[in-house]
Amino acid sequence: MHAPLLSTKRLVLANSALITASHIRYLLVLRKLDKDANGIRSVDVANEFGFAKSSIHDMLNVLMRLNLVKKGIKRAYFLYRVRL
Repeated sequence: MHAPLLSTKRLVLANSALITASHIRYLLVLRKLDKDANGIRSVDVANEFGFAKSSIHDMLNVLMRLNLVKKGIKRAYFLYRVRL
């Protein structure tokens, strides 16, 4: 993955995918919940935000399409480690 390019209003990946403030907010919560790198369950993210699991699932799918999150075994999600 290429290093992100900074713009004035949003983060733009080299492959032209846009990273919004909502994406960043989710990524920060995922990082907080995955302190031991064993993966994050969507129900834990839903509890953290107070959102429905279906909303969390939708955003996690978006993050997977952006190659920021991957889905592992046993329904756990993992953050890709990206150096900026």
